[in-house]
Amino acid sequence: MIDLGVLGPGSERAHPFRRKAVRRGSRLGIVLLIVALSLTLSGELGPASARLRVLSSLPFASGAQYVIDGDTAFVAAVGRGGNRVSGYDLASGRRLWSTTVASLSTLVNLQAAEGVLVATMYAPGLDGDHTVALDEASGRVLWHDRYSMDMLLPAGRVLLAHSYAVDTGPVARQGVMLSEQLATSVEAVDLRSGRSVWTYGLDAGCQHAATGQPASGTRLAVLCPGGDLRVVDLMTGRVLRSTRVPPPKSGTSGVESAAAGTTGSGDAGSAGAGSGDAADETGGDDSGDSGDGDDRDTLGIAPVLSTIGERLLVGSDGNGSMRVIAYDADTLRTLWTVTGTGTTYGTYPCAQLLCLSDDRGLTVLDPDSGKERWHTPQHVAVEVPGAGPAPQLPPELAGDLLVQPLGAASAGMVAAGDGRPLLYLDRWQSITGATRLPLFARWPDVPDGRVWFGMLTGEPLALSTIGFAPDVLKGQCRSFGDYLVCETLVETLRIWRYQP
Repeated sequence: MIDLGVLGPGSERAHPFRRKAVRRGSRLGIVLLIVALSLTLSGELGPASARLRVLSSLPFASGAQYVIDGDTAFVAAVGRGGNRVSGYDLASGRRLWSTTVASLSTLVNLQAAEGVLVATMYAPGLDGDHTVALDEASGRVLWHDRYSMDMLLPAGRVLLAHSYAVDTGPVARQGVMLSEQLATSVEAVDLRSGRSVWTYGLDAGCQHAATGQPASGTRLAVLCPGGDLRVVDLMTGRVLRSTRVPPPKSGTSGVESAAAGTTGSGDAGSAGAGSGDAADETGGDDSGDSGDGDDRDTLGIAPVLSTIGERLLVGSDGNGSMRVIAYDADTLRTLWTVTGTGTTYGTYPCAQLLCLSDDRGLTVLDPDSGKERWHTPQHVAVEVPGAGPAPQLPPELAGDLLVQPLGAASAGMVAAGDGRPLLYLDRWQSITGATRLPLFARWPDVPDGRVWFGMLTGEPLALSTIGFAPDVLKGQCRSFGDYLVCETLVETLRIWRYQP
């Protein structure tokens, strides 16, 4: 067990970032000291106890793609006339089947769910099939389509999307004048048969994103350039509610709560044409009817739509000031508004909180109120260790975040609630994937294939080395359940299984 030390609130030793805790009202933080720990790759981090057991190695050429589902690996490799998709038994490495799939390029992305493997690519304007579905057990082609897969849906369905250019005349988008924009038609189909269930058309420039957890959300949010925001039922394609996002005001800063909030209307509007009728339910007045859409198109940065759980976030640029509005996905009620300086931002979940990256650095917000919990002026990358499409972290790690200053080799674990430093990680990189194991890897400063694997354990928080490998490509490891998968220097895919 290698305990890199638990850092308390008063400790400033070798922690990778500074933070200001709002509740303390102070800028006092933890100053980054890029000082290597006494541990080195040639010393105390030598080959660890074999808690990772090698199961098999699969052929894996450069440019190939893979996904793990259950106890089977699926690999798509480039071949004449298209990709050859193969299924392998993880325990033995034995190839179970191999199917040639025409018309798919090296841009192929693999998704597996409910016994179906979907190979898809996003290449608007390219002729031929963009999506092919195969039976996981036999490799038999179940269906194919010229649309690309957009996302997996609940109830054994998948959402396909087809984008095409539309001549819209000169329009300002992201600070650039464009004469064409992409319009999109989305179609929900049965995952097993490819049978069409419903379709919905999005006008040029419209964005869409699902709410809730991946493959389990029930609503599709749609935002169009004129500010029309609507929610579509993923089961039927019907518009449930709609509202208008108000144009941003310049020169403002702070948080506006909307406890009494306004709700959206049940009117389908004109931003898209679904195959089903609009929902009959109504939710009150249109909360954003405060101007026409033409003024909005003169902004340097168009509104950006994102989703965090059951909340819709719409970010806008108002002549040098950033604004993010949070809406309830069910009612389209305005929850809160955050404004500030700068024109760039990103939002993403941080444990049970919301992270906002902008020109000021990183701010962690309460997703219910928009109130700031803590802030660091440094520009950092944040992730939940071990998190993937379906994170299953141990309870003692559920409230912790991995924070790494951009461009730095060192990172640290902090408490999500207040930014309190917990653990310093010298040159360890998080291995992400759909896993319950918060795994890390550490390569030498000059990569030569050697890598040490570690896993976070809680109470007290520490990093334990669990394995070593001599020939792994840097940054090319992922985890799936109890499996660790890495690309090697000898064009293979190596499979380990974690043994407690």
